[in-house]
Amino acid sequence: MPETPSALEGLVRSMLHPDPKSRPTATVLLQRRELLSAEQMQLLLEKNKVRAANMALDVQMERMKKISPPRRKLIRHNTWNGGF
Repeated sequence: MPETPSALEGLVRSMLHPDPKSRPTATVLLQRRELLSAEQMQLLLEKNKVRAANMALDVQMERMKKISPPRRKLIRHNTWNGGF
């Protein structure tokens, strides 16, 4: 297979291994990037973007905690004296 990517060629070789116990399971195969549909690849890319954004947000939140002083709790005072 001259024009086949080496990763895909290796995957096919592992699937054709003579020993069935050495072959990848269907679950493992379904997780391989080479076998994902275009929609699945796009979803994976978007998930990675969200994960990276959440990590960056966590870093910023930690920085803000170090910079800003702790907030005091707001206490409600009753200013109504009942007309006296």
